[in-house]
Amino acid sequence: MTCPVSAALSAFLLSHKPREHGRLIVAFSGGMDSSVLLHALARHDLVPRRHLLAVHVDHQLQAASGYWAEHCARIAGELGVAFTARQVRVTEVARYGPEGAARRARHAALESLAVAGDLVLTAHHADDQAETFLLRALRAAGHEGLASMRALRAFGPAQLGRPLLDLARSSLLAYARRHELHWIEDPSNAQAHADRNFLRLQVMPLLEQRWPQARRSLADSARLLAASLPKLESALDQQLVIAQAERPDCLRLDVLATVPADQVSGLLRHWLLRLGLAPAPPRVLADLQQQIQRAAEDRGLRVRWQGGEIRRYRGLLYAMAPLPDAPALALDWQMSAPLALGDGRRIRVLAPRPLQRTLQLRSRVDGERLKVSANRPQRPLRLLFQEHAITPWERERMPYLYEDGVLVAVGTQFLRHDFRDWLEQHQAQLCIEPDQQGDTRMETPVAHLAEKQRFEVHVEGVRCVLDYHLTGTTMTISHTGVPSAVGGRGIAAALTRAALDHARSAGWKVVPACSYAARYLAQHPEYADLVAD
Repeated sequence: MTCPVSAALSAFLLSHKPREHGRLIVAFSGGMDSSVLLHALARHDLVPRRHLLAVHVDHQLQAASGYWAEHCARIAGELGVAFTARQVRVTEVARYGPEGAARRARHAALESLAVAGDLVLTAHHADDQAETFLLRALRAAGHEGLASMRALRAFGPAQLGRPLLDLARSSLLAYARRHELHWIEDPSNAQAHADRNFLRLQVMPLLEQRWPQARRSLADSARLLAASLPKLESALDQQLVIAQAERPDCLRLDVLATVPADQVSGLLRHWLLRLGLAPAPPRVLADLQQQIQRAAEDRGLRVRWQGGEIRRYRGLLYAMAPLPDAPALALDWQMSAPLALGDGRRIRVLAPRPLQRTLQLRSRVDGERLKVSANRPQRPLRLLFQEHAITPWERERMPYLYEDGVLVAVGTQFLRHDFRDWLEQHQAQLCIEPDQQGDTRMETPVAHLAEKQRFEVHVEGVRCVLDYHLTGTTMTISHTGVPSAVGGRGIAAALTRAALDHARSAGWKVVPACSYAARYLAQHPEYADLVAD
């Protein structure tokens, strides 16, 4: 009789064959599900044991977690499988919930171990899929959310696979009993206060009293949605190409107005996902559509949710991470050192040697004028902002730089003529960037691994990378990977900045083939000269 677990593994491995030297990294909690997966892989003809690595992630949330790690190490040793354990800190529980925060920390640890060509495997099964479908439906997820867990998806530089996703938990339990496996029972799984446990312990049994095939039907619904998703995403991508302005984070309202009203929310949601922003709840998107219809062109439009916001300016919608309030500035700046602006940014000078000059930084002052040309009168900043399409929220965050009461610069874009000449004489540029000065969470500075064509940094033991391809003297930035557990700290900006600074020193041109690098270059004109034609 064919073993369902072995058959599922064979089908998955034949369809998604790992690269020749890639590893199969098994997320091994020590529970029944992952114990079955590791045991079956260790016995499988298609899997050389030397390519297997079992990884146990200790969330440090249970008093017995140290014993669990020892158990996992012993089981892996008995199977002849290489093993490693990682301890993580579960943070931002208030923001993501206990389950979500633990998952983010676990994924970050797994992603930090994976390299290109690896396949990270988890033991999710059809019962898990059914629960995920219900949870996401209750949170008003869109198509991409209701498609739930994918059998295979990108996972940093590697891929994440779920070879047992079509099997019921009962099949895994039968395998475990037949092979007399020993596994850990997490006591938290018996507590119904967590959303997933509540569904598993109370809701699903009630549904199955009326509909015995409820789990299977819910999992099948997720699978059918996942099968239709590529075609839908392709159609949405084509719409985005038409609707996007010069920057990927901008949509043209005149094009959006031609989209049928019942399709606008889906297109906006897809746009946000492509930008790597948290999807907006349906009520937020509905509010946005109403504001677009009601608000006059000269009125500000802004909708905000946890993880993102959208604003309007000059016929364009701009999507972005939530902006902090503009800082109140009254600072003296010695240009020889970077200066924190108080809102997560800093200002510094890019120059061959430190510059000895002192400026005063102030917040925005209405009615100011700037002399940008030696042979022309001062110009109102209001007109300069309008001519260069500087958005209102960007204007609010531009520091005003004075010297002895004379305005010499506004942000990095607008410079008084003699100050600009002085910078050019010293081969210097002003730069405003994410502030990581004094960030002790950076275990090492950004490293350039030339042989791998990668920039890399470790934060709290988690590896963050920027990959590129070099063709002649052109650097194509193909991927920026920052695991979600350490996101929001300016790490992607630091990696991108390191790559761009290296490109400048090497005399290379840059092609931003990943969306983050494209956004960064659009927002940092000091690197505009590097962009390949």
